[in-house]
Amino acid sequence: MDKTKTQTLDWICFLNEYNEQQQMFVDLICVDSFMVKFYTREGTKTMIPSCRILKIKERKEEGK
Repeated sequence: MDKTKTQTLDWICFLNEYNEQQQMFVDLICVDSFMVKFYTREGTKTMIPSCRILKIKERKEEGK
């Protein structure tokens, strides 16, 4: 991505493996009752059990 452009990302807050609250901007792939899948800003595909998710804010899609 061009460094002069901004990208609107989703935001999640979850408990990590040490039971500490962690927040980050991500690109959500899939959210269901079992797992949440997303790409980090670095491009790493990650899956977290839904029971560890505290809050998700999805980006607003244009035209909706």
